[in-house]
Formats: sequence, C-alpha cells, structure tokens
Amino acid sequence: MKKLVSMLLALTLALIMGCAQAEDSTSETTAVRIGALKGPTSMGMAQMLKDAADGKTAICFMGHGTTADSNSVYSKMQTLLTDKGFNDYYVGTVEATPSLDDVLAAVQKGSYEKVILRPLMIVAGDHANNDMAGDEDDSWKSTFEKAGYTVDCQVEGLGQLEAIQQLFVEHAKAAVASAEAE
Repeated sequence: MKKLVSMLLALTLALIMGCAQAEDSTSETTAVRIGALKGPTSMGMAQMLKDAADGKTAICFMGHGTTADSNSVYSKMQTLLTDKGFNDYYVGTVEATPSLDDVLAAVQKGSYEKVILRPLMIVAGDHANNDMAGDEDDSWKSTFEKAGYTVDCQVEGLGQLEAIQQLFVEHAKAAVASAEAE
C-alpha cells in the first residue's frame, strides 16, 4: 500500500510540473521519471486508500489533464498501478485522456458495486466540486450513478493531507538551502 501511495504522489507532483509546461512546447519527446517517495508522504496518503481492499470497490482518481506531452503520465500511472497488482485503481482526467468514458469502460469490466472518486490534484477546487462530485448530468458522480454504482466522492485535495504539506515544506527548505549555497 505504501508503494502505491508513493507512486500516486510522485506522479501527482510530476503532473504539477507538466501542467506548468507551455502548451506550444517545441519538445518532440517527453521523458517522465517516476520516483518513489518515503516517509510521512506515504503514511499520510495511505489513510485515503484504506477502503479499497474489499474487491467490490473501484478507486477512481480524477486528474486535470493537458494537451501537453506531459499528459502521458496519466497512462503511465495506470500502467504502473496495474503492473503492481492494484487492479481496482483507475486514473482519468477532466481535460484530456484517459477520459471519464475511458475510466467508466474500465470499471464496467469489473464486478464492482461501489466507486470512490478522489481528485488527483493538490487543491480540490472547481473540477473536483463540479466535474467530479457535482450533480450535473455529465459529472463523474452522476455518470457512475447512472451506470448503477454507489458513489462516494471524497472531495479533498492532496494538499489537505499533512504529509503532502510536509513535503512542500521540505522542498521549500531544500530550495532555500540550495540558494544559500550558491
């Protein structure tokens, strides 16, 4: 479980950097490096995944998505999850692929009764509250409910987790120390 959580966080942080990339990037290739994080990060995120072990629940993470090359990290994340045996975990995006339709199709291949939706975003803002957990006909919540699933929307950004906050503090301290060393 700790490895899964570490992977999710590492990929989310990679996405943050990717979303900051200019849309008209001239880069022809994008290398995505995924590292495992240790310590309080994995411990903090493990709490959000504890309900997933029953075999009847699909855990669906909704990221932002982008037209930039860095969007490939979402498919890589899904592949990593599947390769590591986390077959009840699915990754999709609001603005790109894999889309809600892609995630729904994958979930429908299983024998799930319940779907947990979580934003794969530092802040649970408009996309999490409306596109994921909203009552509109095209929200993730409504789409899964129409497909016959019980839906639990966990509208909490990763930035609300103490372990993630600590990670930001550690990175800030490292940046200051690096700047002072120059």
